[in-house]
Amino acid sequence: MKISVAVHGRFHGFDLASELFRQGLLDRLYTTYPAGIARRFLPAGIDVHTRPLLEGIRRLHEGLRLPGRSDAIIARQFARWVAGRLPASGDLLVGWSSATLEAIAPAKARGMKVVLERGSTHIGHQQDLLRDAFAEWGEEHIGAQAEIVERELAEYDQADAIAVPTGIAAESFIARGVEPSRLIVNPYGVSLADFAPPPGGRAVNDRPRILFAGRLGIRKGLPWLLEAFAPFAKAAELRLAGAEEPETASLLARLPMQGVTCLGALPRAALVAEMQAADLFCLPSLEEGLPLALLQALATGLPAIASRETGAETVFAGGDAGRIVPARDRAALTAAIGAMISDRAALVQQGETARAAVSAGFSLADYGARAVDGYRRLRGGEAR
Repeated sequence: MKISVAVHGRFHGFDLASELFRQGLLDRLYTTYPAGIARRFLPAGIDVHTRPLLEGIRRLHEGLRLPGRSDAIIARQFARWVAGRLPASGDLLVGWSSATLEAIAPAKARGMKVVLERGSTHIGHQQDLLRDAFAEWGEEHIGAQAEIVERELAEYDQADAIAVPTGIAAESFIARGVEPSRLIVNPYGVSLADFAPPPGGRAVNDRPRILFAGRLGIRKGLPWLLEAFAPFAKAAELRLAGAEEPETASLLARLPMQGVTCLGALPRAALVAEMQAADLFCLPSLEEGLPLALLQALATGLPAIASRETGAETVFAGGDAGRIVPARDRAALTAAIGAMISDRAALVQQGETARAAVSAGFSLADYGARAVDGYRRLRGGEAR
């Protein structure tokens, strides 16, 4: 089986391509990353095809905060570029949602099956949910461009299968009319070497330290977290690691910030250090696929409070490695924080359980093996 991977950026596409390469199944990787940068994240020997102009446009547009949005243009141009560079023959094309549409028919004409990677819930579900949540806080929900929505809906119809990381995400597709047999549910993996417990074991801080990692906005549940943490501001600290969203400044200006530190976006080494130094990870997202930050935190031996909407139940059951709460439930989140930081001795044990849970099925090799199993079943026409 020969598989091509097309990802407009990096996401978890580089991890997937690397694992397929190690199994001798990768034909080529298409990406917008410049070749020299892409190879820093990849094993030597991968056949990388790059379209760096599109990555440059995206970063320039974001960096200069130019008017309008470049998402649809980049997605369309990337898919067309991939379509013109497909192998003469192959078994499978794995492409990222919104940036695969124009390559689907050409791939099928070559006898390839097409798997669409969707790293979140169904885009219709996502848009409706976030529109309501932003309205609750009086913030404008910009949402995905209309063309992006249209592209994804067309891709959902035309792809042979849609890969999602959790049952939560799969449920959102089924609720929108997608047949369960067309879904490949494959939770992501994490580097157990890069995200490891602190050398010498974890020490509990005198003042419990809670870490949040993700974009600082409504989708990740930030305002509910700040309100839920407020009763513990004098006894604990909350550290926020992540880039700002358009609504961040407005939210932080009107929410309780005592005991809260904003760290900004962190490089990997700094994020690992924060996870190793914390006592508890908290991510009460409203909508997700399976956040890599959650897997990374658990891998470092950090117990977690996470919303069900993160897909946390895929990795651990509530109580053994942390607590699972409903999104947008301030009372449940407050109760979970209070219960966990009040039992300091249990935090270390829960952290060890968290590391064991990730080690038991969520390494990068586990992720790659599940992906290949799903692809083989798709090629064989077996029911999932």
